[in-house]
This record gives sequence, structure tokens and C-alpha cells, in this order.
Amino acid sequence: MNKQRTATRHQGASAPARTAPPPRATQTDQTGVQILGHRLWSAAAALFGMLLVWAFLSPHDSTSVFSGGAQPQNLGWLLAGLLAACAAICTNRGIQFSRWDYALGGLALLWLVAVTLLAGRECNPRTAWNGFWQVVALAGCYSIARCLSLGGRTRAALVTLCVASCVAVATIGLHQVTFDFTRMRASYQNDPEGTMREMGVFAPPGSPERMRLENRLNSPEPFATYALANSLATSLSGGLLLMLGLGFTGLAPYLARGASLPNTPQTPHPSQPTLWPRIARWGIVGVGLCLVFLIWFLTRSRTAYIAVLVSLGYWFLLNRLERPGFLAPRHVQWLVGVCLAIVGLAGLWLFLNDRLVLSESANSFTFRLEYWYATLQLLKEHGLFGVGLGNFQAYYPQYKLERASETIADPHNAFLDIAATLSVPIALLTLVWIVRRLTPKSGAQAIRLEAAPPPTASSHTTDNLHSAPLPDALDRQLAQFTVWGAAVGGAACVLALALLSGFDLLVTLVAWTGGGIVAWQLWPAAIAMTRDDSRASPTIVAAATAMVVCLLASGSWQASGIAIPLLVLLANSQPATAGVGSSNPQRGRRFSAVVATVGFASFVYLSWLPAVGVWTAEQELQSAQDDEQALAITTQALQDDPFNTEPLQWRVDILVRRALLGPSDRLAVATSQAEDAMDEWLSVDFASFLNWKYAGERLLELAAQAHAQGQDPHALLERSLHFYTQAASRFPSDVELQLQVALTAYLTGDREIYRLGLEEAYRLSEQSPHDDKKLETQTIWLPLQLGDLLRPPLSSDFPPFPAQVADHIPAEPVANWLRKTMVEPTQ
Repeated sequence: MNKQRTATRHQGASAPARTAPPPRATQTDQTGVQILGHRLWSAAAALFGMLLVWAFLSPHDSTSVFSGGAQPQNLGWLLAGLLAACAAICTNRGIQFSRWDYALGGLALLWLVAVTLLAGRECNPRTAWNGFWQVVALAGCYSIARCLSLGGRTRAALVTLCVASCVAVATIGLHQVTFDFTRMRASYQNDPEGTMREMGVFAPPGSPERMRLENRLNSPEPFATYALANSLATSLSGGLLLMLGLGFTGLAPYLARGASLPNTPQTPHPSQPTLWPRIARWGIVGVGLCLVFLIWFLTRSRTAYIAVLVSLGYWFLLNRLERPGFLAPRHVQWLVGVCLAIVGLAGLWLFLNDRLVLSESANSFTFRLEYWYATLQLLKEHGLFGVGLGNFQAYYPQYKLERASETIADPHNAFLDIAATLSVPIALLTLVWIVRRLTPKSGAQAIRLEAAPPPTASSHTTDNLHSAPLPDALDRQLAQFTVWGAAVGGAACVLALALLSGFDLLVTLVAWTGGGIVAWQLWPAAIAMTRDDSRASPTIVAAATAMVVCLLASGSWQASGIAIPLLVLLANSQPATAGVGSSNPQRGRRFSAVVATVGFASFVYLSWLPAVGVWTAEQELQSAQDDEQALAITTQALQDDPFNTEPLQWRVDILVRRALLGPSDRLAVATSQAEDAMDEWLSVDFASFLNWKYAGERLLELAAQAHAQGQDPHALLERSLHFYTQAASRFPSDVELQLQVALTAYLTGDREIYRLGLEEAYRLSEQSPHDDKKLETQTIWLPLQLGDLLRPPLSSDFPPFPAQVADHIPAEPVANWLRKTMVEPTQ
């Protein structure tokens, strides 16, 4: 018996020895995979930090997004998404989605593809595809931000980076107000044409474009790195709420009893700094807060003013719902008194210095109502599928009200914009999605999930893994890499933009350094605010609410400088442990990695490489030796990117130039080739009135050249009239187009169209309450060689104009002469 027991003991001891090597190998492999996963997470976090700073450095308005300006940023977001998806597989960490999430996401993606394909049937397909990839990149940004929000320190890092960026752009805005605007105004007064060339703007004297340019130069509203002051105000509204909330969190321990925030110590910690360091810290934070508030206020965005007041009330309500005893009554009275005093002082300053901000509030709201009404008319015809991303401005002029002020690029309402471009159902789903993330979660919804034990060869516990808080070590690592990525990557972006875009390097570096110092001082408060994984921070929710309210009346949801920080706030506006993942998280993570890989590869092959090819062709055109070489370049560009119609417009320009500068005996052939190129271009990109107007101008040039060489220009004038008529049908409320139709019809001898166009031009001018829509501020296109076709010669009745704008003639004298001729026709 003893021998048997001894043998059994020996067997039991020897069994692990025989089976030990495989477990050791498995453990080694697992460790290697985990290490790789942590490195991938670190790379994704660092890239995320850089891209977040880049979004503020180069915010991209909607126009530049759809023209392809945001492509480099999209490449970065898709790469970051790929890194994060691979890291989630290796570490078993990340946000999990249910089957319903994948089903709805897949349907939304298919719908987006269908809408993009439909949009390319009437407009430049590349514009819609640029918008498609922008949406995909924004979805990737949200997914990564949600994964990073599983760690408290990483959430704090994201919040402080948003604060640092807002302080930085506010500093740039302050530099604009104090130095740049004065310099630009002086430069424009001394040399208007040279200043416009530097800005890349062409606006003939007396034109509406020149009037709007001068109004903008004389405007005191800062816009920093953004295209518009309203866009800057939208981002600063979120930053202002963040700074106020962080300041309150940091000062809560020093307030009277019962005044601290939830989960915040009631008394100062023994390790807290002494008095003077605390004074220095909060002095720096106070300076940063005052700077952000000042520039936010100077944007004169009435929508932003309302949004911040509404969000402050919502912040207080969220805190009271979470903790009924939040703030003692005397502190509430103090806060209300301070807010009323600030509002009163701000209103008094505006009344004394800029009364238009107050007096024009009703007009501003009226303008928005006009935009929204016209957009609703557009939705009656295009509500089911939308007009496609980037195509709103091509369709809106057809529905624009006659008394409306301007031709807008978006309807000044994010949800109406989504409805008009992507369909009403998508807009409703987006609204529900955002509202759910901005409403407080009940205790049943905020489920705290424990991390599962490490997987073993004999268990399937990974099937029950859900979204759980990050381990402390990984959380610290990701927070550090996010901050370092923002610092190092942001500095690289500043240098690159200084070389490529003419950024003021010194001002930008100083601005971001100051923002980093303020964020560093707020770091302890950010840690205190985000330490609890089971609750959403009311401050972050309120900051996101402020930006969403701004987007209801101003700003562009596609713009990187607005969309990226908003998505970061939305991702952090939920408890880190909220929600339950799929029944098989690892399988879901593998699926996410496959989707991220396919998406990244598709973007590179279908968008990035074609865009680089077209950009290269555009650069080569500037150094082309002759027209034949230029035409070959356009042909290669069309092969590189069949979805882009811009090379077709380049071909029109080249052929028109060859006809104008070529020998007279080749004019007819060259003109015919140019007309064929116009037809080819307009057959695939015909929704926008601008394309038809451009073609009409080129045909007038060809008609003028034919007339100068003694040839009959009548056929070309009739073709030009057709193009102008098409443009006017797509923008019926444009005074300039109606008069251009009348003038061209007069040249062709079509008295009926001439009469109707002239009457419509006068009617629109008399009805419009806006100076830039009156006849006296319009210019029309008339090559001077056609002047002697007008009887008596029109050119003799006009003063001379600068050579570079000789073909742009003031509209009002032409209209008066045409009306006189219509009443008393010349025999």
C-alpha cells in the first residue's frame, strides 16, 4: 500500500513536470500578446492626442471638408481606429457592442453608401465621397474616445487637452483682435488688390463679394484658427463649461460645509500644497478662464450666449438630481448673483460699444427662420435620401427665399443639415443618439462590471467579458501617451502648418504652451472629476450640451474643430461601466478589427491615393510647357480619380485658353473642342448653378473672340444664353443672374427672354431689403469686345475700369440702359 502511495505521489509529482512546458509556452505567448496590445493602445492614444490638437489647429469648415482638406486628418483617425481595434484583441479590453449595435451600424453604413452613390449622379461624386470618409473618420474618433474613456486618468487627460486647446485658440483670437486685424485693415487700405491676392480672393470693385470681404475685414469678431466667429464660439462654449466645472471641482474642498461636489473630499488633503502655491495655481487658472471668456464674448455669438446659460442651468440640475443637497442655499444665491452681474455688465458693454449685437438679434433670428424654411422646402423633395454630403449649397439656391440674405453652405442647424444631406431618418436617429448621451443615467442603467479573470486553456470566461474599467497601470500608461502625443505630435503639426499654410509659428507655440500650463494646473481637479467609473460627470455632460445647443443655430457639425471635441465630450459623458457588451466579446473585437482594416485599406485605395494623384496633377499643371501637356495631365488625373470632375473643368479652361490665344484659322475647331468639353463636364456635374454660370462666361469670351476676328458669334451667344438660363433656373432669386440672362438675350436678339429677365431683375432688386442684393451692388460679365454689339455702343457710356476687372461691369447702368432700350427700341 505504501509503495502504491509512493508511486502515486511520484506520478502526481511527475505529471506537472511533463505538462509544464506547454503552459509555460502559452503563458509566454500570452504575455507577448499582452505587451503588443499595450503598445498598440499606447500608439493609438498618442495618435489620438495629436489628432485632437490638430483638429483645433486646422478646424476645417464644411467647405474645406468636402473639397478634401480634411483627408490627412481622416487618414490619421482611421489609422488610430485600426490600432485601437488590434489592441482590443490583444488585451481583451475595449468597448463591446451588441448584435443590435452591429446591425444598426451596418444598416447606417449601407444607407450612407447608398446616399453617397445617389449624390454623385448630379454633382461631383468626389465631394460626396469626401463627406462619406469624414463621417467614417468621426465614427472612428468616437469609438476610440469611448475606449479611452474606460480609464479615469485617460478621461482626465482628454478633458484637459480640450481645455488646453480652447485656451490656445482663445490666445490666438486675442492676438487677432489686438494686432492682426489692425495690420490687415491697414494693408487693405493701402493696396486692396494686393491684399486680396495674398488672401486668394478675387472680388471686383462694387461687387457683393467685395462688400462682404470689406465687412469681414472691418468686423471686430475674432475667429482664431476657425473660418467663422460662430464656429470658434461653439468650441469655446464647451471649453468654458469645462473650465468652470473643473474650477468648481478643484475649489470644492475649500468651500463651506455641504458645498463640495459628490465624491470630493470635504477637507483639504494633507498632501495638498500650501497657501501660496494654491494661490498661484488658481491664479493661472483664473487668467486662462478670463481669456477664454473674453474671446468667447467677443465673438458676439448670441447663440453661444444662450447655449452657455442653458448649459449652466443644466449642470446645476444634473448635480441636484445626483445629490439633492448640492450647494448650500447661500452659495446658490451667490452663484445666481454673480451670473446676473456678469450678464448685466456684458449687456451694458454691448450697449455702449456694439449695439448691433443687441438690436440685430431679431434680424439674426429671422435670417435663421428663412434658412430653415427653405431647407424644409428642400426636404419635401429630397427628404428620403437627402442630396448627399457636401451638396447642400448646390441645391439650396433653388429653394432660397427671395428676401433671404445669403447663399449659405449649410442650414445653420446641425440636424436639418443631416436631414438635408443624409435623409430625415438618419437625422432622427442622430438626434435620439445624442439626447440619450446627454440625459442622466439611472442607477439601473449605470451597471458596474468587474473585470474577468485572465483566460485559461480550459475556460471560456472571455465570452462573458464586457466593457470594464481599465487597470490602473494601463490607465496611467494611456493617459501619459495621450498627453505626450498631444505635446510632441501637436508641435510637429504646428511646424508643418507654419511651413505649408503660413501659420504664425511663434504665436501658435506660445498659445499652446499657455494652454498646456493652464491644463496642467487643472489636472488634479480633472482627476477628481473623473475618478468615479460608475457615474457620468455633470460638467462634461453640460459642456457637450453647450456645443449641441450652439449647433442648433450656428456652426458646422462636419468641421473637425467642432465635431472632434464634441465627440470626445459625448464619449466621456457616459459612465465608463455603463452598458453590456455582446455575448462573445472576443469575437466582436475580431469583427471590429476586420471592419477597421477593411475601412483603412478602402480609404487609402479609394480616396487617399486618388486625392494625391489629383493634387499632384494640379501642381504639374502650373508648370506645364504647353496645352497638349496640360491636357495629358488632366487625362491622367481623370484616370487617377474617376470620381472627381474637377479635371473636366481644368480641361475646359485649357481648351478655352487655347481657342482665345490660338491662330484665327483654328478658332472654330478649338471652340468646338471647348464646347464638347463643357458638355462632358456639365453632363456629370449639373446640379450647381455655379457650373452653368461658369460655362456661360467662358462662351461669352469665345463669342467675343470670334466677333473680334470678324466671325459670326450668334451661335456661341445662344449657347451662352442657354447656360445662363440653366443657372438662373437653379438660382431664381439671384439679381445678377437674371440681369445676365437679359443682357445675353439682348445680344442674341431674343426679346422675350430679354424682357422677362430684366423685369425679374428689377423686381428682385426692389423687393430685397439687403444692400448686397440690390442692382447697384451687382456686377455682370461682358467681354469688352462685345460692346459694339450693343446699340448705341455701351462702352462709350461707362467710365474706364482697371484692366484686371475690365470684363466685370457694374450692373445698374447696364440695367437702366437695357430698360430704356426695351421701352424705346433702337432701329
